[in-house]
Amino acid sequence: MRFFRNILGCFVFDENYTLIEKADCERIKESYPGIKEVEGEEIKRVLEALYSASLWREFRQENLKYTEKQIRDSFSQDQIIIQLSGSLTDIDKMINITFNRLRSWFFLHLPEAETSSPERYAALILTGFDKLSKKFSGGMEVRPSEEEDASLKSLASLILSLHEMRRRNEENLERMMRTECPNLTAIAGAFIGAKLIFLAGSIRRLALLPASTIQVLGAEKAFFRHLRDKHHKPPKYGILHEHPLIQKSPLKMHGRIARVLANKISIAVRTDFFSKRDISNELVKSIESSFGGWK
Repeated sequence: MRFFRNILGCFVFDENYTLIEKADCERIKESYPGIKEVEGEEIKRVLEALYSASLWREFRQENLKYTEKQIRDSFSQDQIIIQLSGSLTDIDKMINITFNRLRSWFFLHLPEAETSSPERYAALILTGFDKLSKKFSGGMEVRPSEEEDASLKSLASLILSLHEMRRRNEENLERMMRTECPNLTAIAGAFIGAKLIFLAGSIRRLALLPASTIQVLGAEKAFFRHLRDKHHKPPKYGILHEHPLIQKSPLKMHGRIARVLANKISIAVRTDFFSKRDISNELVKSIESSFGGWK
């Protein structure tokens, strides 16, 4: 005799793989001392017996319920943080692409109207060509057709809509980061902290990474270039290069500051994930005592 266990419970089969009993696994072991579990090729015969015993539909329904529960249980707030962080990167790309197209197009009609801010440039175009030609008139303007003017204003409206979407997502990201990762946010900031979670895959994975790996997250291409060719120096930092403390410091200090930041970020994210204590003030003070403030 053999027994087989799955999500429905335990089943006892005789030598001909005929179903004898379905019951709790502990009770079966008590009722059938020394009974062994099916293995290898026997599993296929058992599944065929379950199918013929009209248990296949029940087995399928229980599997679906279990899968649905696993999917629900797998949801966590850091997945929302990852999506928000990725959306900010995508929106920035869309803004830059649309702005470059709008600027190169409108330059043909009014080259004097120039600004480096996509939002300000889009707002200028929406004021209308007549007002702009009076403000920036240099004798080189060429009036666009009505169709062109409508297309240009549509691109300008799209840029402003994308900026508004970015502001909303950034506010949501900062709020979630301060709630879920207060220590990480205090050290790295909401955007860099979220980017680190995005690169690691989850808060848990980031918490399990050593500080040396956190230091070079975002510099994978440079790191593998170093592994392929030792003439290329290994990267000193990845996304941490965007940290304001590194940005305002001399170049020769960047590597040292990145190493200290990575150590503190490692402590911060582990505290956020495992103990949920707020030690942000101590971490910030320890960095400021060495390198000064950055906020």
